[in-house]
Amino acid sequence: MNKYLTCLIGTTAILLSLPSHAYYDDEDSYYENRYENRYENRHENRQYRWICDPYTNVCHKVYYSPYSHNWHSHVRKKVVPEPKFVFKEPPAKIKDSNIINVNLSHGTWAAYDSQGELVNSGRVSGGRSYCSDINKKCKTATGTFKVYEKRGAGCKSKIFPVGKGGAPMPYCMFFHQGFAMHGSNAVPNYNASHGCVRMKAEDAKWLHQNFVNVGTTRVNVTYENTLPKEQDKKLLSQTEVKTKTK
Repeated sequence: MNKYLTCLIGTTAILLSLPSHAYYDDEDSYYENRYENRYENRHENRQYRWICDPYTNVCHKVYYSPYSHNWHSHVRKKVVPEPKFVFKEPPAKIKDSNIINVNLSHGTWAAYDSQGELVNSGRVSGGRSYCSDINKKCKTATGTFKVYEKRGAGCKSKIFPVGKGGAPMPYCMFFHQGFAMHGSNAVPNYNASHGCVRMKAEDAKWLHQNFVNVGTTRVNVTYENTLPKEQDKKLLSQTEVKTKTK
């Protein structure tokens, strides 16, 4: 018993004679530097991408970590809405004839007769920049096309909602592959569709019954953002001031 007690007292004396925290300070600084470097490298090497909901306009920043080998959502969220339209009234007369001009930066459609004179016009909403449910860009095809098919009030989508289909597209008028102009109850002040050109149901009905002829009527689609003239800018600014004061 005395031998064990003597050994314990000796060991305690040796430990007390060492400089305070000498070993542990070195160990702590070693691990601290190690994890700091690892944390910095982790942030330098990791990749990220935005995953957006096309209906709420809410985007999640999703990271890929080389240490976890998996994508994971970051706690922060960022709202990335589509740009709102800069409304500009279509011209009353153009050089082209028998054509529907669709401008997806101004959010307008305009129908011109055989003399190039404006017959009717209205608001539209086209394909947004990115659709997360199909995981790709979904802007409307641009260029000049001819309407190759049109259907009545019972027209429905075969694809959307994804995996189900059946979304109403009354008075659809197909002009390129699966792209169509059609009536909709949701025509916001920005591009929100999967690629089709949405318009009010009454506008689609009018075009369908009074203007569009399959095989001959042309549709010109553009995202061109034509800036208004100086006079139009002044009128626009005056309108904005009146709106704010109301």
